[in-house]
Amino acid sequence: MLRRLLASAALLAAVLALGTAAVACEEEEAPSPTPGRTPAAGAATTPTPAGPSVEIVSPAPNATLPAGDIRVEVRVSGLQVVEPTLTPVPGQGHVHFYILRPDQQVPTTPGQPAVTAQGTYHATATTTHTWTNVQPGTYKLAVQLVQNNHTPLQPPVVREITVTVR
Repeated sequence: MLRRLLASAALLAAVLALGTAAVACEEEEAPSPTPGRTPAAGAATTPTPAGPSVEIVSPAPNATLPAGDIRVEVRVSGLQVVEPTLTPVPGQGHVHFYILRPDQQVPTTPGQPAVTAQGTYHATATTTHTWTNVQPGTYKLAVQLVQNNHTPLQPPVVREITVTVR
């Protein structure tokens, strides 16, 4: 009889412990939002992945630079930078560097190669390019992320700055 009483007490203690643990877990869970309602301000949301982006690290916008070689450095995110090929692959592409007159535009026509006149653009799988023997004047330095086949991403990802060369 004593054994039966001890077994019942142990079983009761186990059931109570499990019940207490279940209640504690329920209290820690955040309530689910009501369908059709916006979560309250400050509530955690799942971030949307950002698309590809590019930033010109150097030179600085509106910089005055000495004539000669001009090195442009960019920072790319959200895109695997690879050597140009003929076949677009989602998530891959390369960088086009441009040196243009201030009134010229970077080509962004969908489905068309994003190239300008010979000597004014450079396609590469690197994040730096040096323009050589740049003569005095005002220039637009631009960079565009493009697909493997040289066509612009959609939407286009372009950054540009103006520099003066003396």
